[in-house]
Amino acid sequence: MALVKPLVTIACECGAVGEVRLGGRHACACGAVFAADGGAAGRAAQALGRRYRWQLAVSLLALLVVFAAPLVALDRAAVLFVPVAALGTWYGTVRPQLEERYRAALAALPEWAVAA
Repeated sequence: MALVKPLVTIACECGAVGEVRLGGRHACACGAVFAADGGAAGRAAQALGRRYRWQLAVSLLALLVVFAAPLVALDRAAVLFVPVAALGTWYGTVRPQLEERYRAALAALPEWAVAA
């Protein structure tokens, strides 16, 4: 699943209100064009996205190591079981928790104004 960019609400001086994803452009009915690059809040959202991707990678690697550790000491015949069990655990438990925390952190970002 791809990362979801937060929605930016844009209020034009003419009174129209529109929403656009971070990094997108919005054209108002009055002709004003807004770029939602986000400034400081946009950089904060990008930093959250980078942190989220690192957490996903590290958690998957940690699960692979934990599931592969018994192979060193015990039976190497279960080598096909390790990636299946690690990925199943990761997709079923770890990834949803990290995604929920990421979405909550995105929702907690401050609001900012976008000027034409």
